[in-house]
Amino acid sequence: MKIFIKKLAVTTTIFMVLANQSFADLIINIGTEGFAAGVNNWPGGEPPSAAIDGAGQKYLNFGKENTGIVVTPTAGGAPTSLTYWSANDSPNRDPASFWLGGTNGDSVTGDYTFIASGLLALPDSRNQGGTAELLESNSATASFTNDASFTNYLVVFPTLKGNDNSMQVADVQLFDAAGTGIFAPGDTILGVQVDGALVPDDGALVPEPSTGLLLSTEDQIIGGILTDTGFIEGTEGFAAGANNWPGGESPEELIDGSFGGGGAKYLNFFKLNTGVIITPTVGASVVDRITFWTANDAEPRDPASFQLYGTNKVIIKGGPGTTYPTTDFTLITEGALELPSDRATIATPIGDPPFSTGPFQTVDFSNTKTYTSFMLIFPTVKDASSANSMQVSEVAFENVINSSIDPAITEINYDKATDMIDVTWLSQPGQNYILYYSPDLIDWSTDIADSIEAKDDSEVTTFGPFLNPNTKLLKGFFRVKKN
Repeated sequence: MKIFIKKLAVTTTIFMVLANQSFADLIINIGTEGFAAGVNNWPGGEPPSAAIDGAGQKYLNFGKENTGIVVTPTAGGAPTSLTYWSANDSPNRDPASFWLGGTNGDSVTGDYTFIASGLLALPDSRNQGGTAELLESNSATASFTNDASFTNYLVVFPTLKGNDNSMQVADVQLFDAAGTGIFAPGDTILGVQVDGALVPDDGALVPEPSTGLLLSTEDQIIGGILTDTGFIEGTEGFAAGANNWPGGESPEELIDGSFGGGGAKYLNFFKLNTGVIITPTVGASVVDRITFWTANDAEPRDPASFQLYGTNKVIIKGGPGTTYPTTDFTLITEGALELPSDRATIATPIGDPPFSTGPFQTVDFSNTKTYTSFMLIFPTVKDASSANSMQVSEVAFENVINSSIDPAITEINYDKATDMIDVTWLSQPGQNYILYYSPDLIDWSTDIADSIEAKDDSEVTTFGPFLNPNTKLLKGFFRVKKN
């Protein structure tokens, strides 16, 4: 058995800026030992207590999504990160997202305060079961801002990596700012499944969206073609009319930060309905502008149209021939392209936005939804009769609307009797603000008020009371932006 005293190093870390505060009314169902498929139960040898035993033995729950644990720690503390370790088999059972809350009331019926949520990314490498030591290389961490401690913590895993018969995790640990573990073997723990809208209809809970220029050479990118059933991953090759590309003109060239010159482009011989799936390392993002740069030659190969899709499903590169279902993606925008005829024969950095270098076209569109991966498709080219492929030198995604830093919300008060809310945030004297509401951390299109004037004699602003936008349903998120 191992009691966590010092925070372990981890291989994958997801940082989040939680400017959003939330309120939630959850129904927590306690599970039991058993083997019933699709039910909140677990094998006798893989109970909830295994999730905090400090060893490789796993906790497995056949309830799958929205399962987790409630822990009443002896030590206590204010968590600022969550680390979890992979179990001994089946990566498809790994949690793909988490929701963390705390309460000082009853561990099951008490009102839980939202602390953090986000995507998780466990490696496919496995820990051994039983009393085996947990390996830091088989773990992942989500870090967040928090200074509140509670007597009970609820950790829920709303989504899984794949489609399997259960959720499983070898171990779960909360760490405070000093790196001290909060959970310990012997703490009171319950295996649970939660009823409530923890997961938006179109994907997993996500962290605060990243802003500005969103793509980098570190991003996962998958080249391929879009069919009626899904996006099919291609491979390196020179076969005419096939879903392949030359070794020096791979999908990675599309986001290498430069345009022009031989080889500094992505080319696909399938020609029509070719494209890529990109997972930005910056995390969940709102994309509302794309810039496209032309390649170095053969204007007929230029894309003549585009489609942009988004998803909050976890995308794991599977290799040539892998199909990524279209049902996992939502269309964000589409339209015609009119790329310039000019060619750039020398490789040149794209620079910082607003862009001014090279033959390019920028497309702006309306979008307020956050996604963790994007599918960019080029359905047509300028002259399909003479082109042998599709090619484009570089693309850049931007989040223009949200590129300024959001003010930090410091307090949300909710009056259950009147269903009224007021929100307080750090502000600049005389500054004007917009208060947004989201039911799911994805859609931020609802503004509560679009012209809130900060006080001249204070560095905080409170707006309200106002009527709960999701009347009588205690689930919602707020964001404040400068006007």
